[in-house]
Amino acid sequence: MLVSGGQLWNGLPGGRFRPIRVSDPALRAVERTLPRSERMQAQEAARGFEGLLMQILVQAMRRSVSKSGLLGNSFASQMYEQMFDERLSDALAAGGGIGIAERLYAEVLRQEQGRRAYQAALSGAQLQER
Repeated sequence: MLVSGGQLWNGLPGGRFRPIRVSDPALRAVERTLPRSERMQAQEAARGFEGLLMQILVQAMRRSVSKSGLLGNSFASQMYEQMFDERLSDALAAGGGIGIAERLYAEVLRQEQGRRAYQAALSGAQLQER
């Protein structure tokens, strides 16, 4: 992912990333109660992680193919291939990726749901002790 002026830019028009949609109604309820900044931060982290995994995948695929010699083996060509792989993986992740970001984001929401349930149970137990 590229950062430009403090904004995450991943290849979509306007420098935005595609919001992650949650299908589980219970997780949607948790999501609605989170501040927008926390939702955006969790989604950006999930997309960034997926982009990183996509980059590793693209690099592994590149290594599995024999070099054509068109660009040579100079430092500049290696730099170009690395930058191309980064942009390709960012675009793949921004366009929906392979579903890892959605699963990571859902897990963040599940963790928040569990944290809230624990706090509610803890405060209920404290009230009963009084």
